[in-house]
Amino acid sequence: MSEFRLRFFGGLALSLGEQDLTRLLSVKARGLICYLALTGRPQSRLALAGMFWGEKPEADALRSLRVDLTKMRKYIAPYIEVSRQTLAFSAKELCWIDTDAFNHYLMLAKNVDGSAARTHLRGVANLYVGDFLEGYQAGDAYGFEEWMMVQREGFRAQALSSLEKLVEFDLQHQDYEAGIETANQILNLDPWREETHRKLMWLYYQNGQRGAALRQFEICREMLDSEIGVEPEEQTIDLFHKIKQQTGADIVRTQPLTLPEVESQAVPLLMPAEIPFFCGRAAELAYLKSQFESRDGVKIVCVSGMGGVGKSSLCIQFAYQYASFFPDGVLWANANSDLVTIVERWAAAYGYNFRGISKLEDRLTAVREMLATRQALIVIDDVTVAARVKPLLPTTGQSMILATTRNADLAAALGAELFNLDVLTQENGRSLLSSIIGDFRVQNEQLAADEICQKLQNLPLALAIAGQYLVARPRRRLTDFLRRLQGTVLLDAADSEGVVRASFDISWTALDQIQQRVFALLAVFEGRAFTAAALAYIADQDFYKMQDHLDTLAARSLLIEQGEDYYRQHALLAYFSEEKLGDKRSSSLRMVDFYAGFADKFSTNYQKLNQEWDNLDAAVQIMADEGIWQTLFRFNQSLNQAWFAQGLFDRANKAYQLAYHGALSIENDGQIGENLYRQGMALLEQGQYDEARTLFEQAQVIFEDLEDSVSVADIQYELARIHIFQGRYDEADQLLTSGLKTKQTLNDLQGIGQFKYRQALLMGRAGKRERSLEILCEAAAIQEKIDSRLDLLRTLRLMLYGYSTVKQYGLAQSSGERAYALAEELGDKGEFAVSLNGLAYLNRMQKQFQLAIEYAQKSMRLLEKMGDMASLGNAKFQMCLIYRDMGEYELCLQFGQEALELFTRVSDRMGRAWVLGNMGNAYYGLNKMEMAEEYWLASKEIAQEIGNEYWVNRVGHWMSQSKTGELHEFQS
Repeated sequence: MSEFRLRFFGGLALSLGEQDLTRLLSVKARGLICYLALTGRPQSRLALAGMFWGEKPEADALRSLRVDLTKMRKYIAPYIEVSRQTLAFSAKELCWIDTDAFNHYLMLAKNVDGSAARTHLRGVANLYVGDFLEGYQAGDAYGFEEWMMVQREGFRAQALSSLEKLVEFDLQHQDYEAGIETANQILNLDPWREETHRKLMWLYYQNGQRGAALRQFEICREMLDSEIGVEPEEQTIDLFHKIKQQTGADIVRTQPLTLPEVESQAVPLLMPAEIPFFCGRAAELAYLKSQFESRDGVKIVCVSGMGGVGKSSLCIQFAYQYASFFPDGVLWANANSDLVTIVERWAAAYGYNFRGISKLEDRLTAVREMLATRQALIVIDDVTVAARVKPLLPTTGQSMILATTRNADLAAALGAELFNLDVLTQENGRSLLSSIIGDFRVQNEQLAADEICQKLQNLPLALAIAGQYLVARPRRRLTDFLRRLQGTVLLDAADSEGVVRASFDISWTALDQIQQRVFALLAVFEGRAFTAAALAYIADQDFYKMQDHLDTLAARSLLIEQGEDYYRQHALLAYFSEEKLGDKRSSSLRMVDFYAGFADKFSTNYQKLNQEWDNLDAAVQIMADEGIWQTLFRFNQSLNQAWFAQGLFDRANKAYQLAYHGALSIENDGQIGENLYRQGMALLEQGQYDEARTLFEQAQVIFEDLEDSVSVADIQYELARIHIFQGRYDEADQLLTSGLKTKQTLNDLQGIGQFKYRQALLMGRAGKRERSLEILCEAAAIQEKIDSRLDLLRTLRLMLYGYSTVKQYGLAQSSGERAYALAEELGDKGEFAVSLNGLAYLNRMQKQFQLAIEYAQKSMRLLEKMGDMASLGNAKFQMCLIYRDMGEYELCLQFGQEALELFTRVSDRMGRAWVLGNMGNAYYGLNKMEMAEEYWLASKEIAQEIGNEYWVNRVGHWMSQSKTGELHEFQS
């Protein structure tokens, strides 16, 4: 039988299954149903006639009642109990009443605390979408109108009280987004509540929305002035001034060379929200605690069990209960999330940024090194392939790692202790059901409650879905629910899918048509996290209504809230969504449209993009599968800057490979060349120089055939970079000369400046330092003229090195200070750190060693946080040279070895040659001639391989002088 649904908050709506009854019944019939349902007891016909038709004579009023009763019974006869004297609402059949659920949540919230109370109060907030019978006009039914107003005020007062408690919960848990939403809900109901305005100001400020906080004060002041003619309270004004004064814009930097301190980081706690209804598992938690206490180094425990058994919930509870055991916090990741996203989130938790590391393999190494000395709890949820997550896990340190999986065989592959998690005991299953629906209901129907738990195999997910269905239906008897369960076919206890399905099927029938469609559409995300905005677009629904639908699904344990704006499905429920949706092609194409627009709108908002990479990747694949090539070309263009700025080169390379094949299929030569070029750029940034060179040369041929001189020049610029790096200076010079002519013909001043910068770099590498400085001055003049500040910064930094080398220290100092100030002005931490290293070099050349060490150390600390391995290698090499010049040869070798490892990691062969040569000098200083010869020869060999004649001669000079005893001072 279909469920009769009565919704009274935000207006009056009645439906039976998919049929909307609201307009099929008269205004007074609707009011009559409402009155009978809420009073919950028999009402005399005479009293009802007087309440609704009091202006008529008694006989006429009773006749009108009978007419409406006849119409009502045509649709909802099972729900109306009729006698000669009375009428009553019957809840024996399937029904749902929002006021019943509202009152039930309120009652449950009073009897619990913590996250359980917060969950019940959230249920109240979700139900109260507007005032009781908002907009309902009862005509001349004055008795009912009076009763309705009393009820409205009562519900409003209870809702406001509950919402205020929710705001306090949100403040305590620092869930500022949720607090903002709740505070606004309060002000929509009561705009003059000044205390709530204050809380909302503070919530905005704490959420990083200082402008919104200040605007909220103005809204509050205007509201109070226009409605009641008063100024805000002193507390509100004080808070306004406090927030207004907290601005970085008021800080004036008077000493540009003040060294920045690396900010300390709060202990990260990245686990999901606390489980509101967690019961039992004391022995399991004690076991995990014992594994931590008995560890010797890193401890890995694989928590295995069937789907829905509560593996994730156990890990969440352990994280909250024993967070104090882990001084370095808690890290959490879903194993199916993109590894780049996981790396970035974990790195950011400790203040690191590894975007400067081009290869994913090296980023993973950096994460492991970051964790190697820490004592953190690391949770990898829903592991299906061990090899995918193993590169994330540290092998040294004192951390504990929990991996959840449905495949017990993965424990061995992870080198983990296997812990099989079973279903709840009967007692704990009953406790879980009680905590959700209220102990009194379970006590009143103990046998039915026990049978429900047994029927659902005491599987936590199945019990949670059943409990959330029942908590919203306080009139529903457990015996009736059990009868419906017994009508389903369940498999054995090992079949978790069948058990969860039985519970889900009942909840599915309780969803209205729109909610069922929303649940089915979740299939397009295949278990990935998503926002309400994305699904609203896919479903072509209003955003706020979609939020309400998703909150309803979450309240029924059919969806998991993840963070402030995101939702995710349990893997089993994601499978059920796919079954319900069927053919998802049209919905997937809508998803592509949404994310294409998203990429275009937020192309430079990396914070937004970083939360959506999994969905953006999925959209790329769908575009390729469907052959939507023009959209893919535009999509890649939108994301190109973000991919390269954040070092997401694997992601860029894959997208451009797909686009390249699409361009081939439609014979679009321009796009073929463009995608070859973009692939080459991604490979170049990953240090794959030969592969990049091949793609660039293929693209160059295509653009030459198309007579696209601009693109040819761009490719020549990048090919020259490869040739310089690999020591082929003649080839680089030819390419730069040709490309520069093109830029000059086009009067492209920025391009001219960039080509001159690279020419100067080439001259410096080739040992032609005076010519290098001349070209740098030309480049700087152009860049200042067009205000190309980032290009100018890099030119000034290269000038610092050039002038220092020829001992023009005054010019070197002014170049370095200008580069430093520009880096600060631009807020570019990477350039800032590299500029610090330049100042270290300058002070070393002037033998101001302590200041040089200070600059180099600050540079290294910033670069370590950023994960820029190439620049960090240069900073370590600078320390090596400083200690060499100081005669501290052991320290020189220590930093030289560290620099050597970093240059090896980033495939910088010339960097390795520099380090090896200077380590040879250090061994010479220690009178270890054999070691010195070995390192000099290794350095010389690399320089010969890449054709760097200057360095070959420099090392050869050291070797010759060492044999005659004339080597007293080093130069590099």
